Amino acid sequence: MENAAARTGASFSQLMENASTESGFNAAAKSSTSSATGLFQFIDSTWLGLVKQYGAKFGLGKYADQITMKNGKPCVANCAVKNAILNLRKDPEISALMAGMMNTENRQYLSAHTGGPVGTTEIYLAHFLGASGATTFLNDRAENGSVADASVFPEAAAANKHVFYDAATGRPRTLDQVYDFFSQKLAGTQFAETTDGSTAAPPAA
Repeated sequence: MENAAARTGASFSQLMENASTESGFNAAAKSSTSSATGLFQFIDSTWLGLVKQYGAKFGLGKYADQITMKNGKPCVANCAVKNAILNLRKDPEISALMAGMMNTENRQYLSAHTGGPVGTTEIYLAHFLGASGATTFLNDRAENGSVADASVFPEAAAANKHVFYDAATGRPRTLDQVYDFFSQKLAGTQFAETTDGSTAAPPAA
């Protein structure tokens, strides 16, 4: 994580928080409801897009060159090569580098397209919904946080019911409630950056 933060300009503590929240630091983690895999639970299309854009920067040019864009979506003609690229998500070093680049890119995007501060929760929302989706979420929340979030993001809600629906009542959570859900979740995994550049783990419960 330290190497990824140094090479990408991303926050080390945010990378740690993201990996803790997404996979519990399990590099082989696989979602049962989507293609999300690895430390940061990248879905197939997001991962292919990141390798296409940043692969050459980190010595993965041979893979980046095999990815083409069709109708705005990354594609790989050879199935074996595609699987090899997707399996890179299970490499913690490569996964952290791509997460670092995405976090840095998302911070810049959110700063330019939303009116509020961009903190840990905002960066995580961009990882979870994509930069454009997070922008919609944050701007809609600023206008009316009581709107049911599942109606704004139906596909994400279908794949992540534990996020978009209250477990006790089954009711859809509002934008405010989903934001608070992530804020509280991240608060339990915060890694505070110390003055010497190292990171302290959250206190034991």
